[in-house]
Amino acid sequence: MNKDLLDKNSSKPRTIVVCPGITFPDWIYAEITGLRYFEERLLYFLFHCKYPGQRLIYLLSEALDPEELHYWITTAAAAMNMSSQVLKERLTIITVNDTSDKGLAQKILASPKVIELIKNEITETSNTYLEVFAVSQHEIQLAKDLGIPYWGNTPTALKYDQKGPARELAKSVGVKVAPGKENINNLTGAYAAWKELGAKPGKYMLKINTGDGGVGLWKIDMSQNKVLDFTNFRKTIPETKLTDRLEELLSNEGGILEQYIEAPIKISPSIQYLAWSATDFTYIGAHEQDLADDKYVGSYFPAESDQASSMREAGDLIMHELIKNGVRGRVSMDFLLTKNSPEEKWTTYLIELNIRKGGTTHTEQWAEYLTGARLTEGLLTRQDNKPVYYYSSEKGSLRDEFSQLSTSNFLAQVNKAGLAYSQLTQSGIFFHLLSQRAPFHKVGYTAIGRTRSETIELKKKFEEKFGK
Repeated sequence: MNKDLLDKNSSKPRTIVVCPGITFPDWIYAEITGLRYFEERLLYFLFHCKYPGQRLIYLLSEALDPEELHYWITTAAAAMNMSSQVLKERLTIITVNDTSDKGLAQKILASPKVIELIKNEITETSNTYLEVFAVSQHEIQLAKDLGIPYWGNTPTALKYDQKGPARELAKSVGVKVAPGKENINNLTGAYAAWKELGAKPGKYMLKINTGDGGVGLWKIDMSQNKVLDFTNFRKTIPETKLTDRLEELLSNEGGILEQYIEAPIKISPSIQYLAWSATDFTYIGAHEQDLADDKYVGSYFPAESDQASSMREAGDLIMHELIKNGVRGRVSMDFLLTKNSPEEKWTTYLIELNIRKGGTTHTEQWAEYLTGARLTEGLLTRQDNKPVYYYSSEKGSLRDEFSQLSTSNFLAQVNKAGLAYSQLTQSGIFFHLLSQRAPFHKVGYTAIGRTRSETIELKKKFEEKFGK
């Protein structure tokens, strides 16, 4: 892929077709509702339309609230010091009008009319490409049907987004993973894996290879069980909506069993890269994850330098192997860092690879673009050489009186509270996810500041004023 097409700062004509839907295996859709609301998160591609001849064709399951779209267009235009009307004219939105919980690419492929609408908007294929949230066979087929290239993983690289292959790759380059076993295809295999690990009492995690979004994992607590036969082992697996299908999922998708790592001090940060080619990748930076009951709530950027350096040493080893195997585009790695005392160095364990855009991609991009910062060695630096700090979350709960307001009235309340992002000060709260307010009483936001303490204070004030 020509880097000029991908570079935000390029002034050359181009057309970017964005398919922002999240493509999951079919069995996950029944467990996660409202995936279509996340499609608005990739509107940071508006920043790729600064110059004449640059266009954005944005695909959606359903139309956006005009007030929400106005917010993103005017905010991006102000950051680029350009007319919001000009930016709006460079944006074309095409909707499928399908609100079912399926991947957007699947919906488009099922609609020849929509395919034709998109093709009619593409005037020159030589400088047009497809940008996606994640690559699957559906996105690859969509690019073929549109007659344009896509930016992302080659088909042979898709397996590394799975739990087992990710563990195996990490071990092959000398990166630690939690004690565990891969290639589990049934519960008998999970029991055998536990015995191979020494049949030790403790906590374990059984994960489906293709699980995502917190779906497809079971926390198994055997702390009180020193000796178990298979029947009792089976009883320790907690009941969820998917437990009745566990044997089927293990047979079809495969899985892994991992032992919980206990340590006096442990944290769960992540690190991000951009894979360009078989020989070239860029280090983006590290986020310190905000977890509640082992579930992702949000993240702070940048992570502390000792956390970042510990992860990067392992991450670089993994990246060299990934790019050789066809991985392209964004890569995120979740780690567990442990130590026994504050004076010790971190011990680093890879927990998961995400060979796609993720929950930290759009927040980093919006923060970078809004502040005009340059990305250097994992840090965002403003034009005045001051650092950018931010906290981001998609779990920003709202009280009823705020979730039911119109978009413009809600934003006015945030502005009245003195919390809204200001281009003048380049600090405040920016919303990257607004359409979930009414149905789910929450928003996605990025609190941008000049210090970590400023972002924490913004987060605290927003939660106190608007949160449940």
